[in-house]
Amino acid sequence: MLLSTRLFLSMGLGLGISAYIVFCSFLFLDRLDNLFVIAGHFILLALLVFIGRQSFRKEDFSLMNFRKLKSAGIRRVIPWIVLAASGLTLYLHAGLYPLGGWDAWSCWNLKAKFLFLGGADWKNILDPALWRSSPHYPLLLPLVNVWGWIWAQDTAPIIPLINSVLFSLITVGLLLSGLKMVTGRNTPGILGACFLITLPFFNTLATSQYADIVVAYFVLAALLCFVIAWRGENKIFLFLTGLFLGFLSFSKSEGTIAALILAAIMTVTLLVSRKTKGSLGLNSVLYFLSGLLIASLPTIIFQLLYAPPNQTFTSIFSGLTERVGLYRLKAIALFFLAELTSAKWGGIWIILLAGMILSVKKSLRQEKIVFPAFFALYGLTVAFYYWLNTYFEILWWLSVSLNRILFSLLPAALFWILYSFWEDNNKEGRKA
Repeated sequence: MLLSTRLFLSMGLGLGISAYIVFCSFLFLDRLDNLFVIAGHFILLALLVFIGRQSFRKEDFSLMNFRKLKSAGIRRVIPWIVLAASGLTLYLHAGLYPLGGWDAWSCWNLKAKFLFLGGADWKNILDPALWRSSPHYPLLLPLVNVWGWIWAQDTAPIIPLINSVLFSLITVGLLLSGLKMVTGRNTPGILGACFLITLPFFNTLATSQYADIVVAYFVLAALLCFVIAWRGENKIFLFLTGLFLGFLSFSKSEGTIAALILAAIMTVTLLVSRKTKGSLGLNSVLYFLSGLLIASLPTIIFQLLYAPPNQTFTSIFSGLTERVGLYRLKAIALFFLAELTSAKWGGIWIILLAGMILSVKKSLRQEKIVFPAFFALYGLTVAFYYWLNTYFEILWWLSVSLNRILFSLLPAALFWILYSFWEDNNKEGRKA
């Protein structure tokens, strides 16, 4: 497995684990306790070092590898140049709005401040009266910001800014290195990274300090780990797939829905393929579901013990909303089409559609069937929710939310199409 892929997976995994350790402070102590959080990190680190000491391979970081890197020439350097340019671009965009977009300071960063400064009164952020801050949303991003503020010792605006750039950069890096790993070529990864980083709308939304970039990262990470597991018949990566889906479920309500759909599709795929995929038999499902259950515990606990009702969802049953009808359905369908062809996307969805048509046989083959199944089911679920829930005026609601949903799916869609188009049956994934 490529060292760069390990790096970008481990960074996201670490941020998710840090958020969960901070959540444990509120769960067990009913407040933020810095000593508890820091001690939890050190204990986990010591445990991981003890467990993994035998699997650590010195050759991964030996001088020989660095000599190989040097002898490989410019081809090995180009992806890192692209990544460095991506980081600079993202940081410059983040600096244009250092406090983030509207939902950053009115929702995500506000939640983080309640958690960091609220003491025993932190649960006030869950008051339904603060409906504009979506108190029912899960807390992974605010908890990551709190983890940074513990070290800054105050609510420094630079911490959410850095976290938004970091999540954006590891998303681009994971797309770049993941495509290199599964195709054996630099070209698709570089092309995918350039597609993202040269799109102003992507840069703006990625660095707005919203949770949508967190959703985008964990969707991509879960799908990549599933592909690696399938290609290499590696059950450990199925466990990681479950972990990333658990983190995804704690990112945002849309992330929870995406995690449930992906979990169902992947489980069915594994069960159906158990007779044809060698070591990926029935017990592989247990690896996957165990990782999912472990990482989903904070989501389950939050929904059962803390989250207030989603007022926009419960309005469906109130009988006070406008009648659901054909007009609303037409408006949703036309808005979907208008959004996908909007100039702010730079034609990227049209390019992806063309790529899917050109590689249609490969894009629907074996493990890649998970991608179109997920996009189709997730899209239908979102459209159905738009149609059924009449709490908001439909055109306004679509205009402020649909582009962010598409944004969170874009890295995974790029991975799917570029992987299918450049697939050469490379077996590097089997070495994972």
